[in-house]
Amino acid sequence: MKEKMPDRLKFDEDALFSGQLIDRGRPLHFKLNGRSYPAFRGDTILSAILAAGVDTIGQVGEYPIALTPSCFPMLVALDQKTQCPLPMNRTPATNGAQYETISHTRKQTGPGTRKKTGNMAPGRLRRLAKNLLKRPVSNLELDLELGVFPDEIWQGYPVHEKLEVDLIVVGAGVGGLSAARTAIENGLEVALIEQSTYPGGDTKFFGSVEGEKRPEDFVAELLLPLKGNHLAKFFFNSRVFSINSSSVALHQIKQEGSIVSSRILNISARKIVLATGAMEKLPLFPGNRLPGVMGARDAFQLASNWGVWRGTEAAFCTASSVATQVALLAADVGVKIVKLADSRVRPRSRFFEFAKAYGISLSTGTVMNEAVPSARNRLDLKFGLAANPGQHQGDPLEVDRLVVCAGWQPDLLLWHMAGGRSHWDASCQRLVRSSRIKQVELAGFCAGAKSMSACLESGKAAVLELLNMEQTYVGDRSGTNRHESADGLLPVACPG
Repeated sequence: MKEKMPDRLKFDEDALFSGQLIDRGRPLHFKLNGRSYPAFRGDTILSAILAAGVDTIGQVGEYPIALTPSCFPMLVALDQKTQCPLPMNRTPATNGAQYETISHTRKQTGPGTRKKTGNMAPGRLRRLAKNLLKRPVSNLELDLELGVFPDEIWQGYPVHEKLEVDLIVVGAGVGGLSAARTAIENGLEVALIEQSTYPGGDTKFFGSVEGEKRPEDFVAELLLPLKGNHLAKFFFNSRVFSINSSSVALHQIKQEGSIVSSRILNISARKIVLATGAMEKLPLFPGNRLPGVMGARDAFQLASNWGVWRGTEAAFCTASSVATQVALLAADVGVKIVKLADSRVRPRSRFFEFAKAYGISLSTGTVMNEAVPSARNRLDLKFGLAANPGQHQGDPLEVDRLVVCAGWQPDLLLWHMAGGRSHWDASCQRLVRSSRIKQVELAGFCAGAKSMSACLESGKAAVLELLNMEQTYVGDRSGTNRHESADGLLPVACPG
């Protein structure tokens, strides 16, 4: 009998939300915490268990916390020679592999709980254990009182390899690829580090502004001089977890056939470019970390890369136009968009015009007041007016999924770790760089770019600045796009 993946979208070759990284003709199985899960070649452990309906990482008190690409546990492989913990979001699913979540602690009640066995006969005990493992679960049941494991979990492990190059670039989006290309054009040996298994970063999600080339065209042109060039060293599926002004430490996962291995590398360089992109902000309201609630970028990546989407009815509440496209793409594959809300009063966006063509009504000046779990494993949502968020607007809605977005923050984590400083810009509600580091530069969104063309120019400018060469980049000159409203302020619900 064919196994069900309740939260896997059907394949549609004409839709972006079709799971472009998976091969549906190559099914496989793996075990996590003793349970068997189906997957496809190209899945990660995270995408596979989300497709199987596991949507909860655990609880804080009685409050369930969603399992997402931004909140997940670390793993240990029980049957493979991996030297250090594996992050669930980057570990490829391989046939027959067995994993355990690190320090997973099951509560005494709820799905998957071991029943008291007393003097039960061994045969009956085995049958009971087998039946329990067959029972569908949605909760990993981790004890989150100590928090989710940070990147620092890799700090105590030995370094497997040390390298030295002329320039390190962290991030292979348009800004990072542009920096790498500029560096090799000037004869520098470059280490290009990317967390994903593919180049381009978030280019498909953010897209191009009016008059620009397609994102994939930007990436293809920038990659052309890098491929096969002896000066360019690629490190995909790698996350930098430590940095100073002259070196980085990273955790890399590699797959060779059915064997998954990981290692710690230390790369030294005289110059570093950080092109780490953006962090998504979540609006603040009771229930914003519930299972079924997810940021727009996470929802986009799960659906486009692995065809994962929860349920058939969804609501959206956003303060950023780019998140609206996720609703349109979901509608393309048959998801019913029950409500599309925007906290801005009179926002403008080409995506809104597309939404009208889809028959999706846009509710502006609207914020989320509260999300609570319903009795049918869905969400009950209460909305309010941005001008008076404490007062509920209309009747509650019940949906399978809520996608939210409150705008974007430059990802300055590594910048701060390297010794850089930042300050709060209240006008855009973002941390922005307020200092310089002699051998470290920012590129792309981190440097303030807002378009693909600006990311390209900022990557080039970052390298020329490090080489003390003349450069003319003066910042993002795209200005305010009259067809696209700027992101709104962070929506914050008032207690009712």
